[in-house]
Amino acid sequence: MSYGVKYQLSFSDVLGNGKQIQILKKNYSGDVLPIIGTGNPLTITWNAKEDFYSPIIGSSCTLNFMVTDSVQYDDFYKFDEREYKVVVNYAKSKIDSFVDRVEIDGGIVESSECISNAISNFETISTTYRQRVIDDGGIVESLSCVQNEITDSNVYNFETYWTGFLVVDRFKEKLRSFPFPVSFKAFDGLGTLKKYDAPIYTNDLSVPAPQTASGGTPTGTTGLTDVERIATILQNLDLDLPLYFRTDIAARDEDLGEVVFPNTITFPAGKFEFTKNYDLYDAKTQLELLLTLYHCRIFQSFGRWYIVQNSNIFDQNVKDDILTSVSSGTVPTGIRASITKQITNQKREVLKTTIFNSTGTSQTALYNQQVLKIAPKNLVPINNDLVREFIQPLAENRREASSTQLNFANYNNNPGFEYGTFGWTITGTNAALSTTETVKQGKNTMRISDSVSTGSVEVICFQNDTTLSNSYPVIGLSQESFLDAIGSVPPSFAFLTDFEDFMGIELNIGYFVEASASKSTVITNQVDLRYRIYFEIDAGSPTYTNSYYDVDNKTWSTSVKTNTKVVKTFNSWQNIKVDLKGLDYIGAPHYETPIGKLKVFILNPNVPTSFTDYEAIYFDNVAFENKRPVIATFDSGPPNGLPANLIINTNGDDVGDLNKSFKEVARRQSSIEVSNIKSQKTPYMFNVRTELTKFFFNSGGSGSTSTGFAIMPQVTGMNFPNPETFYWYRTRDNYNAGAGLTNFYKSLHRISSQMIMNDFRDFVSQYEGSFRETQTRPLALNNRILFDWPNVLSEAQPAIIDKLKYNVKNAEFKVTSHIPNDDDDVSLNFVVTTE
Repeated sequence: MSYGVKYQLSFSDVLGNGKQIQILKKNYSGDVLPIIGTGNPLTITWNAKEDFYSPIIGSSCTLNFMVTDSVQYDDFYKFDEREYKVVVNYAKSKIDSFVDRVEIDGGIVESSECISNAISNFETISTTYRQRVIDDGGIVESLSCVQNEITDSNVYNFETYWTGFLVVDRFKEKLRSFPFPVSFKAFDGLGTLKKYDAPIYTNDLSVPAPQTASGGTPTGTTGLTDVERIATILQNLDLDLPLYFRTDIAARDEDLGEVVFPNTITFPAGKFEFTKNYDLYDAKTQLELLLTLYHCRIFQSFGRWYIVQNSNIFDQNVKDDILTSVSSGTVPTGIRASITKQITNQKREVLKTTIFNSTGTSQTALYNQQVLKIAPKNLVPINNDLVREFIQPLAENRREASSTQLNFANYNNNPGFEYGTFGWTITGTNAALSTTETVKQGKNTMRISDSVSTGSVEVICFQNDTTLSNSYPVIGLSQESFLDAIGSVPPSFAFLTDFEDFMGIELNIGYFVEASASKSTVITNQVDLRYRIYFEIDAGSPTYTNSYYDVDNKTWSTSVKTNTKVVKTFNSWQNIKVDLKGLDYIGAPHYETPIGKLKVFILNPNVPTSFTDYEAIYFDNVAFENKRPVIATFDSGPPNGLPANLIINTNGDDVGDLNKSFKEVARRQSSIEVSNIKSQKTPYMFNVRTELTKFFFNSGGSGSTSTGFAIMPQVTGMNFPNPETFYWYRTRDNYNAGAGLTNFYKSLHRISSQMIMNDFRDFVSQYEGSFRETQTRPLALNNRILFDWPNVLSEAQPAIIDKLKYNVKNAEFKVTSHIPNDDDDVSLNFVVTTE
């Protein structure tokens, strides 16, 4: 999307530093028109919530212009929200440019004030002229001669400070003579993300390769990395800003080593990208869950998206010392004292920063960025309104997580068609993917073509594809099948079982018949919805043959069977649900357990020719599901003393038994006379290592000792509260990494709770007040503030800015900030409850 500058206002603040407002119009290429500003033409506000751990900090910009008889503006309210983009620029000094170049190259500038003593802040007309002459191979003998002949002034190199889109929900115009003021608002759009769908792994109709029984990492087997997911969510805003990460969380897997956030995959491809079984998250909810899980916040600053950890982010020199300590087997102590010493001695704080472009592609190696502002040295208190408030310590922190994606597994790919047609085979043009508003969940459905929707001749429209490598087999246990449940008992000790239903598998078909007539007319008609259920026998079960399921009689047969659902209710989503029963036992000496894959054929509906008001039929959430454990009753005593009526679970020990929600309370071990409690909602951390499981069965006849197994999709659990599968850590936790995994590694939830309780081990100081910036680069939300009045008040750590209001013309900032406490971890007890 191309934008051109249509309106522009350049001005200086009260300190003489250049500022600029640009209003860009979509596809504009004409002249740049002037803006006349009021005495306060521009205010930028970061709108944080009272909870300074809130994951999303949106921002807005208020523009105050004058309308005169010669300067007027477009009717902004007549256009959509992406028609006009606002860009606020600041004049970048030569000192700022030098500091940035040094940092990107891996260096450190000890004091920008030293540089300012040697060079001027900005280029001027005369110095720019001299540089052009030098570039052309000439010489300027005397710069003063040039300056005496012209009116010299600064020449600004502008860079972005803030950007967003002009939004005019309502416009009120004063009906009065020129000149008169008008005001407009622009927003960065973070608050609008709720109206967009969260991304899923692919847009090219393909999904990841199958997971293996032993595989899985902290990043899942495949899917969008967290940085790709965040970048894709932010692309909905059309601002195309790079992403700057400041975090200190990584995970180590026993098989594949270290993965550092944001290169982790928190939402693995497949069902865990969805919610409520097959629905899509909205983009804002998923972003909030992701950032809360990793204890991060997102905000815009200097035309970049910053994703910053709320705690445990401090000077990289101290981090490097901690890493050296833990690598040698020494537990780090006195961390806050080290931070204070570093800040006191250096009067600067450099933070490790990782840069990605707007699509989530890494752009540079890690570099250290200087972020410190010092009050009152760089930030001078004004208005006599500086206040320090003390927030009560926490007695405990509660993290609550729940998921709708537990306790069920699918035996066919892509039930909701959100991955397009992947996992489905369409017969000719008999069906097509539909993206209309007629959906049950998500944004896609399958629509039967009009050309095959009438008549009694049966035509297959679409079916699930069982040839894919990640189409899982089904154990089609009959009521009397030999089963070796533990995979090691010879068939002579095998036992007969009586399985309830078809391994607990249910076929669900969501459908919507659209009709255009009035209700009274529609009721007089009906549509026959037709489908077939097919069990495709695997080559490893030669005794059994492919079979069709008769829904009415609840039996399997080799004859083609078409099932019919008579539909008399239209224009609403309905479901067909079929509990599948087991295959019939063939009899001795055939002892193999039947193995195969389930398939559903959706046929054309039988629509009477008289039903002229029929419009279309849509399908969604077509799935073979396992939502409950399978009950096995042993006809003869089970071997090895196994109890009768044992629950044998094809999907691991947790099917039908996984907790749908849990709560962990992090409670300080030392007593404290406060009752302050903090609660957070987070997503499950899905443990993809247990996504698949082996199910053993009898694959031979009488007297045979061979057994086989099938890899079955498992209902997925989470790695919380048990941290033994994935090991999460901060720099301070990476103790003795070279010697292998140790108990210093924790679950991700516990690390986040630990950081919160560290901050609130004592009263948290919160500062609020007005300041004037004395440096050329203005204060922004990515900065830290050191409150340091020698011999009066000096904080141990720089403050994190939570709220900010910037009056650009007055170079005035209204700041709310808090002091973190990154000292050694406070001792905690963790109490877990589940439901």
